[in-house]
Amino acid sequence: MRLGVTGAKGLLGSAIVRCINNVLPGATVVPFIKSDFDITDKDAVYKAVSGADLDVLINCAAYSAVDKAEREADLAYAVNATATGHIAGACASTGVKLVHISSDYVFDGAKKEPYTEDDPPCPIGAYARSKADGEKEVLSKCPGALIIRSAWLYGHDGPNFVATILEKGKSAGKLNVVNDQIGSPTYTDDLALAIGRLIEKKATGIVNAVNSGYCSWYDLAVEALNLARLDNVKISPVSSEEYKTLAARPKNSQLDTSLYERITGAPPRHWRSALKEFVI
Repeated sequence: MRLGVTGAKGLLGSAIVRCINNVLPGATVVPFIKSDFDITDKDAVYKAVSGADLDVLINCAAYSAVDKAEREADLAYAVNATATGHIAGACASTGVKLVHISSDYVFDGAKKEPYTEDDPPCPIGAYARSKADGEKEVLSKCPGALIIRSAWLYGHDGPNFVATILEKGKSAGKLNVVNDQIGSPTYTDDLALAIGRLIEKKATGIVNAVNSGYCSWYDLAVEALNLARLDNVKISPVSSEEYKTLAARPKNSQLDTSLYERITGAPPRHWRSALKEFVI
């Protein structure tokens, strides 16, 4: 199997390049980075995909600066929606299986229970709308594709919330962290393995994939600091209203993984166990 990865130097893309052979032994990974081709250039996308002789393409390339997207909405849309359409079209025309990575941000967070794959997207904010429209592009142009919705990613290969908390914990004596947004912290190494399992099972459509269990950003920060033995840091819970950001965040980012478990037969690891491996 020849497996391409766009955004191969990003937080998730790097984890896939490192870990995917643990699930798909013998797969040849073809990493694509920004300098290889411009994903917003339709002709360049088609040329790259058709010339790589791929079986599967995992699209991790994304504009992920959530707050900045409020000021750069056109750029966020160009990368997360329009370019995704180019990739979906290229995969459809060449017979390449597309695996597209999406986000909990396609939901507004108003639901009280975990979101399932059947819940209709209701995005808030420029970044969220661009990701939701990216899903539409994939579904309309590449019907056999797999869309994986995940959330709250952290890992070894790029900036993320957990790494920031640990860094600030070493340099600052006091932290304020939001406690009224709930989700599933997801270790990119675990997500990479989950993606591999779904590819192995030839899954299609939309599937949620996150570590199991739920917590707030505050709970996650406390656990990370405790694991790192940064007991001297004073950390205080604050509301979203108190901790203003340019873009609105979903209050509820819980994603139901029942479908993933039925497809793969592999229940996701609990977020606390994954976090311990990452920190220690």
